[in-house]
Amino acid sequence: METTLRAQTDAQTDNKISLTIVTTSGAQVELTLSSQEDGLSVQVQVGKGKLTDAERGALQKLSDGFQSAIDGIAANPPGLKLDGLTQFDTSLLASVDLHASVQVGGQTQTIGFHADSKQRTVSAAGPAGTLKVSVDLSNLAIVGTAKQQAEAIKRYLKQFDDAQSRGHGDASLVAMFKDAFKEMNSKVTSAAQQAREQSPAAIWLNKADQSMTTGLADFNASMTQEVTSPNPARQSEHDTFSYQTSQSSNVGSNGGGQLNRAITQQQESHLSASYHESLLADVPLRLTTDKNSQNYTYHQIKDDASSKATIAYDKGVLVKATLEQSASQSTRVQKYMMGELISDNTTPQNATLSRDFLSLLKPLQKKEGATSAADISALDQALATINNLVYLQPDPLTLRNER
Repeated sequence: METTLRAQTDAQTDNKISLTIVTTSGAQVELTLSSQEDGLSVQVQVGKGKLTDAERGALQKLSDGFQSAIDGIAANPPGLKLDGLTQFDTSLLASVDLHASVQVGGQTQTIGFHADSKQRTVSAAGPAGTLKVSVDLSNLAIVGTAKQQAEAIKRYLKQFDDAQSRGHGDASLVAMFKDAFKEMNSKVTSAAQQAREQSPAAIWLNKADQSMTTGLADFNASMTQEVTSPNPARQSEHDTFSYQTSQSSNVGSNGGGQLNRAITQQQESHLSASYHESLLADVPLRLTTDKNSQNYTYHQIKDDASSKATIAYDKGVLVKATLEQSASQSTRVQKYMMGELISDNTTPQNATLSRDFLSLLKPLQKKEGATSAADISALDQALATINNLVYLQPDPLTLRNER
């Protein structure tokens, strides 16, 4: 495999980035880029089996993706630019794996990536903490249009920013998590379209069904910040940040195939965090064993949110279209002055919301086959209004105001 990779890791020491590709015929190619104090080395190894011309062409197309991944990993702080490695012809290449170990401020940052026709997974561990994002490509019936996916990704990235703000998460960890989520979920539409063409008899969602789902493939994503104990006077008080989110969907039928399809989609998120904060916004927190420094608030956050969409048909007629959402937040704030606890308050907030879209969606069924521009526009606008409501809403106050 010919490549012209730029040597952007030669300013660092003891770094190693490797890319392993397995073709559908069983051949294995490994490209390793490593840097030490004495220079940069690039190794290419072809394992068992021989590459066909078509496989060589598919490998060559990945070189830009590998270069982009190297550029991201070599940045300071490291970033994830992996979407170029997710776009490959699965009829020629069975899997793509990337492993990296680089030094960041004297500490090791590791990154692992895997992609095949059924899944995409990336994990990272470093000074700021750990993260993992897995995307399931085995249930492509739920995948929406590229526009819908882009909107869903934007919504989720905002949720991650909100979680960081609320829980005072590490900015570099959250930034890498956002990169991972966005790139593992990018450009899934083409795979879904190919699956539809190959399995036309399978159960697929129409526009109305998609309006009640995110359009994303199912996923599990989590990040956990490195735990610290910044208060030497109370080492049981930790600064923490842990966040998990997921989506799981089921597409089936109670007999009758497409005409009797049943769809459920569950979204969840969980945030657990704790942090110390100065009593004065313009005075940095410098905690020591001296009681004169012990003027601060200690915050403990626990949030949960869920959203469940349920759709059912009977002989082609929509009979159920419901959305159940819930959100809870708990905020405990302990206030210390001169080392003495002067207040300890816990504020819980909860909200639930149930929606029934049946009366809204049933009339829209008749417009599914619309051909006029006006009808298509009216249908898309109505479905977009519904879709705007299906995403997770972690803030109970906002959920309560949507009633």
